[in-house]
Amino acid sequence: MLLTISNHIHSADRSVRVLVSEILKHIESGNLYPGYQFPLVKEQAVIFRVSRFTINRVIKELMELGAVISSKKRIYVSKPKKDLLQLDFGHPHPAHVQEFQRFFAVRTMPTVPSDGNRRQLIEKLLVDKYHAEFPFMHFENTQLCFYNSWSMAMILIGKMLDAKSVAVDGIMESPLTRSLSLFSKEVIMLGERPEGMDIHRFRGLCRAGRVSVLVFAPRVRCPFGAPMDQHSIAEILQIVEQYHIPLVEVDLCDGLCYGETPYEPVALRALQKGLNAVYLRPLAPLPVQTLFSPVIIAREELICQLRLHRLAVEVDMPQFENAAFDMLLNKDFAKKVVGMREEYRMKRDYLYSRLTSFANREYSVSLPVGGLSVWVSLPEEISQRAFCSTLREMGVAVPDYYYYARPYASHHGIKIGFATLDRPAMNRVAACIHAAVTKLHNQTRPMRRA
Repeated sequence: MLLTISNHIHSADRSVRVLVSEILKHIESGNLYPGYQFPLVKEQAVIFRVSRFTINRVIKELMELGAVISSKKRIYVSKPKKDLLQLDFGHPHPAHVQEFQRFFAVRTMPTVPSDGNRRQLIEKLLVDKYHAEFPFMHFENTQLCFYNSWSMAMILIGKMLDAKSVAVDGIMESPLTRSLSLFSKEVIMLGERPEGMDIHRFRGLCRAGRVSVLVFAPRVRCPFGAPMDQHSIAEILQIVEQYHIPLVEVDLCDGLCYGETPYEPVALRALQKGLNAVYLRPLAPLPVQTLFSPVIIAREELICQLRLHRLAVEVDMPQFENAAFDMLLNKDFAKKVVGMREEYRMKRDYLYSRLTSFANREYSVSLPVGGLSVWVSLPEEISQRAFCSTLREMGVAVPDYYYYARPYASHHGIKIGFATLDRPAMNRVAACIHAAVTKLHNQTRPMRRA
């Protein structure tokens, strides 16, 4: 559940304990309200209107009760002098209230599993150790449990693919891109809207030898997009066959949708053509609210075979739990990822310092709380599209540093990721960003005077 706490109305007379009781009551009842809007999907939220001071006390109180508060307790500025706080408690669907109460709300399970149950042990590891020892889980889709984690699934896939570049269907959110960028030299977003990928661009990138693996979701059941049409699927299959591109299909639909016939995975058709392909699908019920965070983790050895064998993998819950358990106990892997996160943070700080040294009154640079990217806030008269086009003209491959607008705030700008850049490249990017802003600002000056 996503709790959005906003101080549009100050309510100093409401005690913290009363507010906490309300939060827990909503959690228990599954009483959800439409609230906060993310770039691609409307999350379910409960809205409470309190002051900043009360918010902090509520967080403390919830944590004392055993709630797992993720790093989404960052402050988003929605309007001048208006604060927005998000507390992410996990699975949003009412049918799973008991599940996510155990995982994300008040802890009632025994400290030591009496029956040695594997799943309870995983829960205990997640709650007691993961929050402190594995901070890399917190940098985007911040649920601590694997059930809803795009990031961990994509870290696993990226780790196994060992690809030079990965093309990602536009329906996938930034956590996927960010996670893959930890392991891939290049992550290419193929379209920024859920309607589907830019197939013509994909063909050109394959022709240029820039794509090692394609990760895409041809089938989705949600109000924001429709399944990919058969003509587009045939085009994609023809492209991956022509350029020998391995394919990872993520099926975001449980059962039939839009009155279609029983579904034949695109990955299976790719396998029949002699291509390397893997098919990932959650077998558990997949409500619309969780379309952007499904269970797509398979056992490592299965994913590993993507480049070695022609293999389609259907993920079930026991496989998923075993993979989660095995990785939790794999300290070497955990240390490696945490170390990569620290290296990533150092690169972020370096790029931030370079951008700051260039910045002037025309634009500003900031670091999102808890994030590992840099925000470049642009003047309102400069559009993101024009800015990115100018960067491309200067030789900066914008898809290498994935970006998107910031629609949930009044800020106007782009977000830059740079996990694999060395210092000379970051110096060049910083200089190009400064030059692009200056150029566009000078171009718009006559219009502003008019």
